[in-house]
Amino acid sequence: QQFKRLPASHTDEESQLAARALWSGVHGVCTLSLTGKLDLVGVNNVENTVVLLVDNFIKGWESS
Repeated sequence: QQFKRLPASHTDEESQLAARALWSGVHGVCTLSLTGKLDLVGVNNVENTVVLLVDNFIKGWESS
């Protein structure tokens, strides 16, 4: 539902796919952090990583 509020002209199906893709990315970062494997990919700050992921995803979504 939240993706539909963003200023972009996408179908409901595209919005649902985008929401799932973003959720999957955030879930992946959190899972790597909780299992102690996030540092293996060179990341040491979970919050900054999630904020960067979400901000860039939303900016890309709005401009597409």
